[in-house]
Amino acid sequence: MKCGPSCWLTLACLGLLAGCSIVGEGAYGWPNNTRPHSYWAALGDLDGDGDLDAYLANGENEGVAPDTVWLNDGKGKFSGGEEQPDENETHFVTLGDLDGDGNLDGVVDATGAGRVAWNDGTGNFTYSSRYLYAEDVGAYTYFPTLGDLDGDGDLDLAMGGCCGASLSPPDEAGVRHSANLVWFNDGRGKLTDSGQRLGHAGTGMQAAGDVDGDGDLDLFDANSSSMGNDPAVSETNQPNVVWLNDGKGNYSDSGQQLGSEESYAVALGDLDGDGDLDAFVGNRGADTIWLNDGKGNFSDSGQRLGDRDTRLVSLSDLNGDGDLDAFTWGRGFVETWANVGDGTFERSGWIRLSIWEAAALDDVNGDGAADIFAGMLDQGWRVWLNEGVGGFVELRVK
Repeated sequence: MKCGPSCWLTLACLGLLAGCSIVGEGAYGWPNNTRPHSYWAALGDLDGDGDLDAYLANGENEGVAPDTVWLNDGKGKFSGGEEQPDENETHFVTLGDLDGDGNLDGVVDATGAGRVAWNDGTGNFTYSSRYLYAEDVGAYTYFPTLGDLDGDGDLDLAMGGCCGASLSPPDEAGVRHSANLVWFNDGRGKLTDSGQRLGHAGTGMQAAGDVDGDGDLDLFDANSSSMGNDPAVSETNQPNVVWLNDGKGNYSDSGQQLGSEESYAVALGDLDGDGDLDAFVGNRGADTIWLNDGKGNFSDSGQRLGDRDTRLVSLSDLNGDGDLDAFTWGRGFVETWANVGDGTFERSGWIRLSIWEAAALDDVNGDGAADIFAGMLDQGWRVWLNEGVGGFVELRVK
């Protein structure tokens, strides 16, 4: 009998998108949370009316809570909180049109494996019974990343493998290490495992972008911890890794070992204005900036930003000066960082959140500036509107 993802014995726990209409994603909840809560938020036009709605990935530590969908009135006010018909602990969700019908579908991380959630065009989802995982890979897969990885015009899937190893009964000696997976789309939403197993460094998040300027999507892994030969011993502070695409979705290790922090978040964007994609990496502790030489080789800028436990990074021009600023989310906080134009960042704002809230960054009121959305299961939402110069004002609803 084959062992699915929920029956493995886990020995140790836990960008830039192209070719799709993904517009936002958002937060992470910690395993010690015992009440039902929202792990992640994603923003996208779920009902086809032209504004950004919200999908909340919900769960409970070792339990389930239904995901919810909140619909936007176009001015940043959300209603509904409609429970979706699925019973899983969902940690992440990424939105994109997988089957080419014009609706934003989702890939959710449910019980440590991916599943596809099909949108009917009104924001109601139907969930595939098929789990996206591999029998030869242990532990969990996290943060599904969508993009056209093989250059055929549809959205493929990369999933980070994190953060340890598993034993699969009945062979208790059969240690299976985590690995990152790549799945190819047939254009109609059927995803097939490419057979690639990209590293064992404990990837908490990936970002997809063309880092070497050859026109295809490479992968930047934010890594934290993994297992070595002894599955009972965790190897922490694994370096981040860059994987280069041959144009057909086949990846090779660039050989770079970037940093020695526990990294859980990464976003790619041109931070220093030289036309290539740099990396803003969110860490446990100070965040780091890695600058690209244009050929996919990254160097440490030397900056150490903040001292929190960052789980999400989003990049956008928050203050209207033409360069990319940064939004970071962590346990109970949001920070914004202003780019002075050369990839050097200064703290520009701080918002305190509940640890139960998931957050996302994008334009929810249609004025062209990225706003902040925070949601908590079925218990409501909060929005901070961007004033256009980098300041945020909470939207008050009577």
